[in-house]
Amino acid sequence: MRKLALLLLLVLIPLALASDFKNLKAGDSIEDEGWNVSILRVYPDSSVQFQVFLDPNKSIVEQIELGENYTFDGININVTNVFYDPEPYLTLIDIHTEVLIKNTCEKNSDCNDSDSCTIDYCKGYPLTCEDNYINITDCISGDNCCQSGCNWAKDKDCPRYTCNQNKDCNDLNISTNDTCASNNTCEFTAIIKCITGDKICPDNCTYTSKSLDNRDLDCSQDNECIGHIDCDDGNESTNDLCIAEPDTSAKNCVYEKIIQIAEPVIDEDTSKPDIEYSDPPIATNKQIDKVLEKMPFLKNPAVLALISIIVISYVLLVFFKFRPEEPIMYGTH
Repeated sequence: MRKLALLLLLVLIPLALASDFKNLKAGDSIEDEGWNVSILRVYPDSSVQFQVFLDPNKSIVEQIELGENYTFDGININVTNVFYDPEPYLTLIDIHTEVLIKNTCEKNSDCNDSDSCTIDYCKGYPLTCEDNYINITDCISGDNCCQSGCNWAKDKDCPRYTCNQNKDCNDLNISTNDTCASNNTCEFTAIIKCITGDKICPDNCTYTSKSLDNRDLDCSQDNECIGHIDCDDGNESTNDLCIAEPDTSAKNCVYEKIIQIAEPVIDEDTSKPDIEYSDPPIATNKQIDKVLEKMPFLKNPAVLALISIIVISYVLLVFFKFRPEEPIMYGTH
């Protein structure tokens, strides 16, 4: 029994990593094997207030007297000497630490427990794998885990089940044909035929394929098109066109806004002209007599004869002055 106790003591001793820190002051912090220890305050009775962080968001604050040994979870702290001075910056502290638990991991992969149904984390302060394994509960294909309550229909990581008829093989996936093979095992064949109305879009199908064999209106409609009808957006205020941009072969939908031009409103009062035209007025004898009364010389025959001679003479003068000359003929007898 003594040998066993001695053996256990020899095994446990290396686990405690001892360190001494001297001449520390209030406000100082030390890092020891992943443990962060801060000195908050030194009291006149030589007791010291410490803050030890268990993780970045959790800490323990305790006041330790001179010579006292205190355990903060995985680290022991002992105040060995205090040189107190009323001026805090002149007070010096010596402490002795023993780390019982140190960082056992640095990254998540260090915590791999070879169980595909657990998610393994390296976390805490200090970093450790202990109690950081989270069980997978969802039925998810591809995570190499077949959790309790899952089957091959819900999780392809589970073993295939046997069948007697096709309905035993329903994998709840509309993109596969589920059949029970002759060896009583289920086969799930991906549907590749492009059929509009079956509510699936196989990988080889598109909404606007130029090949009718690869065209499937169950696929999501992109902006490519074949004809104008592919671009119908149900909006009467746009012209829906399927056109190709310069230097490109692919056609795309273009939606041009229709600009409405308002027709002019014609007022009925302005549609007809305001002025009505008629034949020029004819002078009456009475009006002519009034003119002659104002110019009585026009009634004198001698005056009328003189005016006539002047007009005729002017016409003859113009005629003879601008009449073309007859050509001179030479060599005739």
